[in-house]
Parts: sequence; C-alpha cells; structure tokens
Amino acid sequence: MINTSALKSIREKAYAPAVRFPLPLLIVVIDAGCLIWMIDAKEKDPYFFNVLHLVLTLSLALPAFTGLCFFAERGKHTFSIQLIGQLVLFLLGTWYYQSIPVSFGEKEAAKHVILVLSMHLWVAFAPFVRYREIQGFWQYNKSLFIRFITAFLYSVVLFGGLSLAIFAVDQLFDVRIDEENYLRLWILIAIVFNTWFFLSDLPIDLDELNNSNEYPNGLRLFTQFVLLPLVTIYLSILYVYMFKIMITANWPKGWVAYLVVGFSTAGILALLLVWPLQSNDRFKWIKVYVRYFSWHFFH
Repeated sequence: MINTSALKSIREKAYAPAVRFPLPLLIVVIDAGCLIWMIDAKEKDPYFFNVLHLVLTLSLALPAFTGLCFFAERGKHTFSIQLIGQLVLFLLGTWYYQSIPVSFGEKEAAKHVILVLSMHLWVAFAPFVRYREIQGFWQYNKSLFIRFITAFLYSVVLFGGLSLAIFAVDQLFDVRIDEENYLRLWILIAIVFNTWFFLSDLPIDLDELNNSNEYPNGLRLFTQFVLLPLVTIYLSILYVYMFKIMITANWPKGWVAYLVVGFSTAGILALLLVWPLQSNDRFKWIKVYVRYFSWHFFH
C-alpha cells in the first residue's frame, strides 16, 4: 500500500524549490531539452551549433540565477529589484551567447570552464555579500557541499537502477531499445532531477546559520584523506613542471591551466571544509595547511 504521508512529503519537496528557484529550474529543463534535441539532430542540422552555444550559455546562467535567488532572498529585495538583477543577467547571457565563436576549441573550452567555476563561486558567497558572518558562511557552504554529494549519489543510483530495468526489458522481451535512450535518461537525471533534488533541501533561514556550530566529522575525514592528498599531488606536479621549465627554457603548455584550476578548486574546497577546526588544538595540521595553502594560492 502506498504511504500517503510519504507521497505528500515528496510532493512538498518537489514543489518547494519550484517556488523558491523558478528560473534556475526553468533553465535546467530548457538545457536538458536542448541536449536531447542535439542527440537526435546531430551536427548536420543547421541549428546544431546555435543550440550548442545556448547549452553553454545556460551552463553559466544556472549558477548565476541560483546565486541571484540566494542574494535576493537574504537581502529581502523587492520584486522590482530582483527583476532588474534578472534582466542584467539575461543581457549578459545574451552577450555571451553572441560572443561564442563557431569554432569552439580547447582555448575557448578552458575559458568557459573557468567562467562556470566562477559562477559556482558566486553561489558560494551570494547570501553573504553584505554580511561578514564567517560561521554562517561556512555552515551555508557545508550545506551546499553535503547536498551536492547527496544529489550526486541519488542521481547515480537512480540512473543505474532505471538503466538496469530498461536493459532487462530489452533483453527479456526483445523490445530493442535504442542505446541513445540511456543517454537521454542520463541527461534528464543528471541535469533536471539532480538540480531539482539539490535545491529541494537547502537552508531556508539564512540569518540563523551564523548561530550554528554543527560540524560533521565525515567532512574532516573527507578533507584529510581525499582532498589534501589531491592538493599535494597537484602542487608536486606543478613544482616539478616549474623546474622543468627552468631547466629546458620552454614555455608551459596551455593545458597546464587545467592543473592550476584543479589545484585551486581542491585547495579552496579543503580550506573551506576545515576552516572552523583551525582553532582546535587536536588538529594542528589544519593551521599548517591554511598557512601554506594561502601562501601558495596568493603568491
């Protein structure tokens, strides 16, 4: 028998982000629709690259409008002010769409990745632009990180389960399901479901976050045994590559930018996740990490 209270809870969880983040969710629906259209259209279609450029623009618009929602929510801005902010982002998005070259190569891809990371960084501090609340800022980003991991796990499990069910129908009943349907399913889950699920349980009372002292021990373990080794590996490779440049007198290759971005992203994330523990004498290694990473990052 179906649990009616569970169905009600699911309905409320699905409805709440649609009211709180209407434009970001509209963006992901359009984005998923464009990607599915591209699967069917192929590159021979005259509008293929126009749609591709739209997808690239929407990948920036999603975090940009999400950050704007948090910024407006925390500042309790009026609808007219929010509308002006949305119009500004729309005009910037239109300009970016028009500026994308037809030959979108590796150089343009690297710039786009940096822009996407920058827009996600905007989401990370949008509610605290006018507020100096370090504890609240940390609690907010902790919630974002945990929700991101949770949404990712749910999406992977859902995709795996549904894919196995489709494959079983294909094999048992000889339905001959097109393999591209698995890609379409992944697009719907990874983009629409993942984003919707991610936004469904984020902090609502942003003003109260600064009074919270909750710290999951799993975050420290993840940072200490996953992120920090990655930061160390990236930094070691960069140092070795720097010595190679000094010895061979050859300029660095363009793709080294990806390694720098990886080092910066992992390092900043690790710094953020362990920030509240740096005053704890039990974890003296955190003070050392904060000091040395800050020196490497800003120099």
